[in-house]
Amino acid sequence: MNSSSEHYKTLLLFPPNYHPILIHPSLPYLTAYLRSKGHNVVQKNLTPAAYRFLMPQISSAIDGMRSWSLYTTYPNWFLYFKQLIEKAADQIEHKDREFKISRNTFNYIPRRDSTHLDQVFLAVDEREDNLFYGFFKNKVMEYVREQNPDLVGIGITDHKQLIPGVILAAMIKDNFPDIKIVVGGHLITRAEAVLTSDKAKRLYDFVDYLIFNEGELPLEMLISVLSSNQGKIEDIPRLAYAEHGKIINNHKGFPILDLNELATPVFDGFIEDQWTPEPYVPIGIYRGCWKGAVCNFCDLNEIFSGFAARRANLLDKVPKRMRSLDLLMQDITTLREAGIKYFSFTDEWFPAGHLIKLSEMLIAKGINDIQFDWYGMIEPKYADAENCTKLYSAGGRFVQFGIESRSEEILKSMQKGYEKDLAAKVLRATSDAGIMNHIFIMVGYPTSSIEEELLNAAFIWENKEFFHTEKTTRFRLSSLSMLALDKQESDKIGISRTSREGDLAVNLFYQGGKLSHSYIEALRLVLDELVRVRNDYAPVMGEFAYGQRLFIGLERLKGMKSKIGSPDEKVRDALMKIWRGLVGQDFAEMRDDIYLRDKKTPKKLEAFQKMKGQPDDINHGPDWKAEVRSFVRQRFSGGFNGLGELLEASCFIQGAYLKSLKENCKSSQQTFKN
Repeated sequence: MNSSSEHYKTLLLFPPNYHPILIHPSLPYLTAYLRSKGHNVVQKNLTPAAYRFLMPQISSAIDGMRSWSLYTTYPNWFLYFKQLIEKAADQIEHKDREFKISRNTFNYIPRRDSTHLDQVFLAVDEREDNLFYGFFKNKVMEYVREQNPDLVGIGITDHKQLIPGVILAAMIKDNFPDIKIVVGGHLITRAEAVLTSDKAKRLYDFVDYLIFNEGELPLEMLISVLSSNQGKIEDIPRLAYAEHGKIINNHKGFPILDLNELATPVFDGFIEDQWTPEPYVPIGIYRGCWKGAVCNFCDLNEIFSGFAARRANLLDKVPKRMRSLDLLMQDITTLREAGIKYFSFTDEWFPAGHLIKLSEMLIAKGINDIQFDWYGMIEPKYADAENCTKLYSAGGRFVQFGIESRSEEILKSMQKGYEKDLAAKVLRATSDAGIMNHIFIMVGYPTSSIEEELLNAAFIWENKEFFHTEKTTRFRLSSLSMLALDKQESDKIGISRTSREGDLAVNLFYQGGKLSHSYIEALRLVLDELVRVRNDYAPVMGEFAYGQRLFIGLERLKGMKSKIGSPDEKVRDALMKIWRGLVGQDFAEMRDDIYLRDKKTPKKLEAFQKMKGQPDDINHGPDWKAEVRSFVRQRFSGGFNGLGELLEASCFIQGAYLKSLKENCKSSQQTFKN
């Protein structure tokens, strides 16, 4: 093996299962930084090669995904090739629980539960049963042999990669015992407490080191120590390893790198077999949300060193970290000169002011042949038509917004930081400028009622022409979110954490919340169905992964029509579940007696009519939710038989809610005057 710093070689691997279209930014930035310090580093994304190995019969279909003609001339052929790939994935024989390609998702659930450490070790013992074992054995081991590295780094970002990544580490150690192995990534950081406990001792039989939080500085120090004895292992911060049967976790603070010291990311090893006609690559500008006071359900900041240092009380406040726009322009220029013109700004929030300034810089420099997507927050600057036109002119083609809720009270509780009335204006302005937009809506936030959730249904339908895709997410209590870390915050919304879903799980079980899991699932199904049927191109858009939408373009997507079928049985059941929640269980039971059990006695019919109430009850109830209950009981006494009836109720709910906001505002103003 090599020993001198000049010849010491590091191989960074990104294991399956990840997305063959999307690139995670971690290794490209890490590789670029290490190379800028003079280190010999090779990187490789293994997922595309794994898919070709598992499904050799569809190599031509994958090649089709990489052809411009499928996006510009024959987009329907894209859907045909995609169906071939989906079918091939379904036909793979394996012992894991699921390997499925559907629409724009590439899902993999291993046989063993990756949220439990003991199950991960079982998976290592049963490695030959794993979906990716043959690929690792026949392809990756040979690749490692050819590269002949001194150190292998494995990046693991989520649970779909954990078991394959750990199996890969064990196989490399078995075949090449002299190679040192270091593992890091988002999931490894989230699981630090478990992975440095005694129950994790076996992990260190085949993994020499773990790195937590940001890896540039610790990994650079590790390579220096291993290659030329510059420094000591025990002085490397955020590094864990085993020594004399004991796990050592170096608590040496949190190294916080100035982002202006980063090098332009490099993408060799990632773009050669990407499922796009041209490279589509990530760029990061921040480390952590620029807002600082994050949405209380979010945990994305806690993996970054600045936030982790503040949580450990090593800093008085979280540092705002941003790569300068001048250096960002240099990054884009460098990558553009290398033939890369499609970019994804991967930070969870690219502040509108910064992005507009960047767009002005791009326009001024005459760069008019790039395209990019980004994540945004609902901000007033996005409601300005001139700003949106400027973003489009600079190459902005796709933006994702977290709408989450249409209830003012819930938005405040979430600490989303925007006025709800602004959302529709932002969607209209971005859409009018030709920018595709995607929205996220959250169901099941603990303080949310069914009535408040159905405000989302009215919003979806009223704005159906001004947003292009949507994803409904369920509230989960993340272990590193403000709601989990701060008991005062969780007390405010009436929940209490109980236990982890598994010792490696990123989410926690909790007690409390207004809605049961069955109601939350019913609401999710119905909102997704509303998005599906809102127009005849909506179902097709979801077939394309986010990056692929840049290549096909908004107008071509709108031109791809699809037949919209009737709601399936699950949706019909969900509609009735929601109706029951609105009218109350007693009323629903009486309805069942009359409509389903044929108990139409005069006494029963009289009682049912009395429970329905009178038209005068509507708009005169003690609160807006009581008005909603009266309306639904009278207007839809037999239940919701279709989406149209739910939409009518949702529009009434919206009107009642808005009226209550105005009345509360008037009351507050009067109180202030008095």
